[in-house]
Amino acid sequence: LGTVLTRLFVYSPPPLSFLLMSDANALPSYSVRTTLLRLLIEMGRGEEAVDVSSNLLDENDQVFESWYLRAFAFKVLDDPKGVIETLSQAHEVLGKAEPDTPDMVGAMEELMKEAIERAKAKGIDPNEKEEAGEEEEEGEKEDDE
Repeated sequence: LGTVLTRLFVYSPPPLSFLLMSDANALPSYSVRTTLLRLLIEMGRGEEAVDVSSNLLDENDQVFESWYLRAFAFKVLDDPKGVIETLSQAHEVLGKAEPDTPDMVGAMEELMKEAIERAKAKGIDPNEKEEAGEEEEEGEKEDDE
């Protein structure tokens, strides 16, 4: 299955709309979409990986691996703020739930450390909330009018 999906995406990338449809019966299984998410990340297709991860988390936000892969997709996009926000949200949603694998929490913590270091290197405050950026955008829209 992985080879078939890889061949499809390498030679003729299909639109991902078929994975984002609202009819759950028309979607491939959760595990197939998780495999697709991994493949997209490996191929450096971060934006599409974020879209697929959003769909997975909308369906079930209690899966550690889906949160981790979403954060990793933001890493592929070189978006440390996205990594930090995703892992922070995962911590809030998952609380003290048991991870899918024993190494998952350690992997998430390591990814968070890397994202904080990358954010600082890019001059981004890793503790700054996104609302400030949204207010700036609204102010710019008012200035344009």
